[in-house]
Amino acid sequence: MTVCVIGITALQLYYSYVNYTVAEGIFKRDADEAFLDARDSTMALNRRRLEKEFRGWLQDTTYVNITCHWDAQKEETVFKMKHLKPIEKLGGAHEMSMSISTLNQRFDSITPQAKKLFINHIMKSVSDGLSRGTVWYFTQELGDRLSKAYNKTPIDTVVLRQQYHMALSHKNITLPFVLTEKKPGLGYDHTTFGVNIGTDGERYIWAGFTNTGVFLLDRLKWVIAGSLLLIGITLFCFWYALKTLLSQQKLNALKDDFINNMTHEIHTPLAGITVTAQALKQFSHSPEEQQNYLDIILYQADKLNALTDEILAGARLGVDNEEKESVGIDGFLQDVVQGVGQAARVNVEAMPNITVSIYKNHLGRAVANLFDNALKYSEEQVVLSCKVEKSTLCISVTDNGSGIPDGFKNKVFDTFYRIPTGNVHNIKGYGLGLSYVKKVATMHGGSVSVSDNTPHGAIFTLLLPL
Repeated sequence: MTVCVIGITALQLYYSYVNYTVAEGIFKRDADEAFLDARDSTMALNRRRLEKEFRGWLQDTTYVNITCHWDAQKEETVFKMKHLKPIEKLGGAHEMSMSISTLNQRFDSITPQAKKLFINHIMKSVSDGLSRGTVWYFTQELGDRLSKAYNKTPIDTVVLRQQYHMALSHKNITLPFVLTEKKPGLGYDHTTFGVNIGTDGERYIWAGFTNTGVFLLDRLKWVIAGSLLLIGITLFCFWYALKTLLSQQKLNALKDDFINNMTHEIHTPLAGITVTAQALKQFSHSPEEQQNYLDIILYQADKLNALTDEILAGARLGVDNEEKESVGIDGFLQDVVQGVGQAARVNVEAMPNITVSIYKNHLGRAVANLFDNALKYSEEQVVLSCKVEKSTLCISVTDNGSGIPDGFKNKVFDTFYRIPTGNVHNIKGYGLGLSYVKKVATMHGGSVSVSDNTPHGAIFTLLLPL
């Protein structure tokens, strides 16, 4: 069983470790992918700003002049774009002509619709080029101007941070991060690979994360909690099974000891009865001798009756449906004392004159058991006291015997338990009397305890709620 428990615990711990490792790998992959997405979306925002600016140049009638005519020979509309104030020192072409193959409509002269179609066609080429990192030179001035704007407009890290935060949110990552153009050192749990955000060269930037362990544990909290719960259940079952096994072994040992004691206690009076009966049968005796033999038989029979009564009393407890009776506690305890074989050795202190509701027969036997136990271990008088404290009836039986060691005080009320004395058995008993007292106390909703009687002896106290 121990091997199984260790195996299950190890498997659950390994399962949790594997889940953590997989979650860590997924986190790193998602963080890197989100960083690329953020870089791409930031650069896309930059391109859209440049495209908007370039469209403004084409729409500026003081900067370029756009015209068109119908080419009858080729049967197509030819567009012409020319700078109104060309910069000669730049060299290159200052104007351009082109047709649009996808345009089926005929335009003999420039109109707002024709100009819009031409600008949209140019913008598509510009957008495709910028997305690939290239600049279209439709004219020298437009190409140079767009190239300068592209190269001199760096990626805004503030925008990149916003885009990265959004990309991480889409992947359910809420960890704070740091953007740096210098590769982070050892102070970070995870660092993304560097991405180039430069437009006119190489400019790399990294993102660093801390406290990823706490974040991953929070993500896996239910998985880990389930594993820990299963481990806890396994350990509890192991503990419970072990406890049950040890309890069973203890009960078996107590049972064997009880059977041995019972065998001895039953065999002794039976042997006495048998020997006495044989003597009466085989020999002739005077009436006086016969009476002595009969007294011996009756004495041994009484011992057997007392033994069976004690066993049956414990078995009937809680089964015979006895109802509570209202009795005066002083008279009740006096009757119990008178029923004890050595009543003269019991010193009864002043009793409260109150009426209580009790299971009379059971409580009477329980108190008698306390007397019997005290008289066995004490050569002096046994003291009986009774008082009421805070709505609780306290019945105490005090002896001056050898006392009970602290290590056995919680065990003497267990069924069949007797304090170990080695091979010496000067005092007879079956381990039933005090366990019966505890059951009766519980039956009344109370308790029983034992304490030291300084300088020697023991005090047994019954506490019963009124």
